[in-house]
Formats: sequence, C-alpha cells, structure tokens
Amino acid sequence: MRALLKGAAAGTEHRRLLQALDCRHVVDIGANCGQFALISRKCFPDARIDSFEPLPEPAVRFEKVFAGDANVHLHRCAIGAEKATMTIHVSERDDSSSLLPIGKNQSELFPHTGEREVRETPVLPLHEAMDAEEISSPALLKI
Repeated sequence: MRALLKGAAAGTEHRRLLQALDCRHVVDIGANCGQFALISRKCFPDARIDSFEPLPEPAVRFEKVFAGDANVHLHRCAIGAEKATMTIHVSERDDSSSLLPIGKNQSELFPHTGEREVRETPVLPLHEAMDAEEISSPALLKI
C-alpha cells in the first residue's frame, strides 16, 4: 500500500514464478518505477536488488518507493552492448519505453504504448555498471 501511494504497484503476475526460486541478488534491467523490484523484495526479503532505469520520471518514483531500503540500488542508465549515448523511444506509457524503435504491432496490440518522444540516454554494458564480484549467487537477471 505504501508503494501504491508513491506511484508504483508490485508486478504480482511474477509472484508464483519468483516464489519457486532461491535468490540472493536480483538484477532488474528496465526497472521503471519499481514494479518488479517490489515483488522481488516481497519474495526475497533479504536479497540485494540492483535496478537500472534511464528515464528520470519513473526513476524518481522508484527512489521514493525504496527510500530507506539499503539493499535496493538504482542505477540511472540503460544497459547495452557497449558504452554509448543512445536514443530511447519513450512510450505513452513509460513502462513500455525502449532503446528499440516502437513498432506498429506494439501500438496496435498494446494501446497507449505508441512513441511519445525520443531522448538521448546513457548506456553502459552491465560489467561496467557493476562488478561481477558484487553479484551474490544465486542471482536472477530480469531483462
């Protein structure tokens, strides 16, 4: 409920799958405002969560939701093959934004996910954003 008041709802559609796992570390790429991190925190209360979100608007909501949780870390960048500045295609619903162009099929199948604007955003390879030694096993990578 606290997260809802701050603009984020847990991605409960993942709960059954996550409950079947043992996880000490979650790497959440494309975190938006923390939907996956919230359900991960519920399923793995002691896990470290490293989330990546390049858009400032959902990142601000994410930081409000997880303020005070020392095991959740937000990295304000996108993850890609190489260090670069790339164009991000911002969707009408920012949780559908992508470094990939938003195609006609997406807009037709998922209403209100068409491209609203494009922006430039920093991109890092995952190994530059965090050291492999930081990742505790067993770990989960969500892309």
